[in-house]
Amino acid sequence: MKLGIYMYIVDIHGEYQAGISISQIAAEGYQGLIVKASEGLASLWTAPSNFEEWINAGRANNMIVGAYHWLNNSNPIYQLEHFLSRIESVGGPEGLLCCLDVEDPNHPPNLDTLYAFADEFNRRTNHHPLFIYSGEWWWSSRGWRGADFGPLWDSRYVEGVATGSELYSRVPDSWWKPTYGGWSEVTMLQFTSKAVVAGQRIDVSYFNGSPDELRQYTSSNGVNLMGQITGPDPFDGGAGPNAQAAELRDTYYGFMAGYQNTAAGSEGVIARLDRIEEAVNRTNIDLTVAQLTALAGMIAEDLARNLAATLTAEEMTTLVTHAVKRALREGTGETAV
Repeated sequence: MKLGIYMYIVDIHGEYQAGISISQIAAEGYQGLIVKASEGLASLWTAPSNFEEWINAGRANNMIVGAYHWLNNSNPIYQLEHFLSRIESVGGPEGLLCCLDVEDPNHPPNLDTLYAFADEFNRRTNHHPLFIYSGEWWWSSRGWRGADFGPLWDSRYVEGVATGSELYSRVPDSWWKPTYGGWSEVTMLQFTSKAVVAGQRIDVSYFNGSPDELRQYTSSNGVNLMGQITGPDPFDGGAGPNAQAAELRDTYYGFMAGYQNTAAGSEGVIARLDRIEEAVNRTNIDLTVAQLTALAGMIAEDLARNLAATLTAEEMTTLVTHAVKRALREGTGETAV
């Protein structure tokens, strides 16, 4: 039986658990608190005022706190705006576990919706970790790869009503090895919805690690692929502004975020590649062949994910690679094509 470090987490809903005492939850030994922040668009469900109250109370009780968004099939960028506006009310993503709940049975999101939300979240938060909450019952029939989005918060329940630790003792080791989505391991496991905590029956999860390890998921990991390719982050005051890097980066991100739901034939794709090449031509960035190939691969990957184009993924990759290499050939000092 996997018992490891004592690290239990509760997740609560502003309406279903109204009136629950956060200080009592902490007194019973729970070290993590995740609160529902939003669902779909702002017009569908907005966390009541106890969202801020509970997050602040969790912090006051030295708990690791987090927020989650319930994803449905509505506009993913608007959903992201809804989620970000809620977590901004408690200081923004830094210091929070950020989680995306992907299990809607009535208005299920498609893969493009998930990609659009996650990609824009990464862009807006400088790649803050994003847990994906789901379960085999919902995910496996779709055959999607989820490991690319973030760590897995899996749901799989034991039977019974008891304290969290009593119920967790019934969890077999095998539950820590997911059988869907391409994840190699479960990072957090929600193993019951009926743990008796602070006088209520609520969801409880176990984190496979220490509190310090869990805190690593509350801060941006600093991965900025465009920054690595184009030089200093243009918004990094210490490095100084880099307008050329900003132009190239913004062109890429505009490509990624602005055309998520647009169907385009081959002419549309080529026109967009031409715009990328035009923007890159206006820069003066010294890239190696390996770096520009990485840039081309990033753009091509997003094209393949987000555009219902008549081109195959291989054709897109070839077009993007040649466009970027052609635009940057002078700057590389190498034969790029």
